[in-house]
Amino acid sequence: AIGHPVRLSVEQAALVNGASGHVWEIDDTHRQTMMHPGDSVIGAALAVGEWLGADGPRVLAAIVAGYEVAVRVCAAVSPSHLERGWHPSGTANTFGAAAAAGKLLGLDPKGMAWAFGLAATQAAGTFCHLPERAMSKDLNPGKAGANGVLAALLAAEGFTGSVTALENDKGFARTHADAAELDRITAGLGRSYRIDEVAFKPYSCCRHCHSAIDAALRLRTSYDIAAGDIRRVDVFLYPMAAALVNDPEPFEKGLYGARYSVHFNVALAMLAGEAGMERALLDQEYVRAMLDDPQVREIMRRVHVSVDAELARGWPDRWPARVAVHLRNGVVRQETVEYPLGEPENPMTYEQLVKKFNRASQGYLSTTDAARVLDTVENLDRLDNVVMLTGMLSK
Repeated sequence: AIGHPVRLSVEQAALVNGASGHVWEIDDTHRQTMMHPGDSVIGAALAVGEWLGADGPRVLAAIVAGYEVAVRVCAAVSPSHLERGWHPSGTANTFGAAAAAGKLLGLDPKGMAWAFGLAATQAAGTFCHLPERAMSKDLNPGKAGANGVLAALLAAEGFTGSVTALENDKGFARTHADAAELDRITAGLGRSYRIDEVAFKPYSCCRHCHSAIDAALRLRTSYDIAAGDIRRVDVFLYPMAAALVNDPEPFEKGLYGARYSVHFNVALAMLAGEAGMERALLDQEYVRAMLDDPQVREIMRRVHVSVDAELARGWPDRWPARVAVHLRNGVVRQETVEYPLGEPENPMTYEQLVKKFNRASQGYLSTTDAARVLDTVENLDRLDNVVMLTGMLSK
C-alpha cells in the first residue's frame, strides 16, 4: 500500500492506493468526462504488477489500457451519467481497473469480456457526498480499483460475467445513463490514446476551481494587487463548476470544504500568490490556518460567483473562468482563462511536475529517496520488476 508500512492483499492494496490517490485532490483529470482515471487504474496496476513481479513495460501497457477503457466507457454514457448523480471515478474507473489488472494477468478476449461484465455489476459511486463534503468521495475510486482487480481475478479463474454487460437492456449503459452513444467506446480506437488527454493538477483543490485560481494569480502578478486594494471580486463560471465549488462558507467542512470552495481558493491566490497555493498543496495546518485567517475571510466575503452563459457554451471541452477584480480606486481588472494550467492545451512543464512531486513527498521520502523514485519513474520502460518502485513507495 503506497505510503504505508503494511502489506495487504492485492485487492486491498488497490483499494488503499485508489483512495489515497484521490484524497489529496492532486490527481489527474479527464476534462470531457470529468473523471480521475489515474487513481484507480494506476493504483490497481501497481498492486497487481507488484504481486506478479511484472516488469515496467508490462505495467505501462496495463496503465495505458486502463485509461483507454475507463475514459471510453465514461464518454459513452456522458453527460447524463454525471447529471444523474453518478461519480465517474467510482463507476467507469471500475472498467479501467479491470482492464489494467486483466492485461497484467494475461486474460484472453473471453476472459477480458467476463472481467468487464463483472466490473459492470460492481460499478458504483455517487456524488451524494457533496452536501457534507463527506469522505465517501474518496472511497469511490478506491472501490473502483479494488472491484476492477476482483473482476479480473475472478475472470482469470473462469468466473463468468456478462459479455454484453455494457450494451444489453439491463446493462451499464441502460441503468447508468438516460442516453448512451456506444460507438464512442470504439471510435478511433488505436489511432489516439485517451491517456494523452488527461490534465495534471498544480493546486490541491477541485479541478473546477483551477481556471479561476489561474486568473486570480495572473491579475495579482500583472497589476501588483494587494489585499487592501480589493473592493469586490466577481468570479464567472460555467454551470457545473458553480454547482460544485460555489461555497462561500466552507469553514465547518474542514479540508474538504477548503478544496471545494472557489471563494477560499481565489482569496488565497490573491493574498498568498503562487507560493501560498504551492504551500497549500499538502500542508494541512497551513490550509486550516488560512481558513481561519481574518484577512482571507474578509476577501472571501467580497468574492461573488455567477454563471456566465458564454462560458457555459464551451463546457465540457473547455473549463473556463473569468475573474474581475474591482479595485477601490474604481478600476476593474479582468482575466479569462480557457484552459487551466495542467491541461494538454496549457501543460505543466516537467520541472513543475517534479517540483510538485518533491513537495508531495516531503516528510515521507528523503531527498535522496525522492530522487531515486523520480529516476525509476523516468526509466519505467526499462525497469525489470515494478517491486523496485513500489518498495521505495511503501515504507
